[in-house]
Amino acid sequence: MSESEKIPMTVPVTEEALDESEKIVMTAPVTEEEAGQHVYCISFTMPSKYTLETLPEPDDKRIQFKVVEDQKTAVIRFKGRVNKKLAQEKIEELKKWLNKNGIKPKSNFVVAQYNHPLVPGFFRRNEMIVEI
Repeated sequence: MSESEKIPMTVPVTEEALDESEKIVMTAPVTEEEAGQHVYCISFTMPSKYTLETLPEPDDKRIQFKVVEDQKTAVIRFKGRVNKKLAQEKIEELKKWLNKNGIKPKSNFVVAQYNHPLVPGFFRRNEMIVEI
């Protein structure tokens, strides 16, 4: 892309406004996946009107775009403010269900969060997702 564009995110990511930038409304869910010790991969779903070729070029070279093809997943929905303990509980719950049903996971477990950080924990919608 030749001109600078911006994808504003309401939460959890904020970006500074740039002149001559394009606005893209935040989508849900925002997902988080542990990619090693103290390293996380944060993902955002882009609106379907964009392709890899038409997405704005990120200012930070650590940001990468990729197409995620359709996949079969197992998902557990839960409420609460996500922290390491709650996430681990939900991973174990999903692992137990997968094991009981003879299903082997094909990916890391991914936490999907759907709400603004100011939404109280008992109203928050979250999911633990794993490819099967």
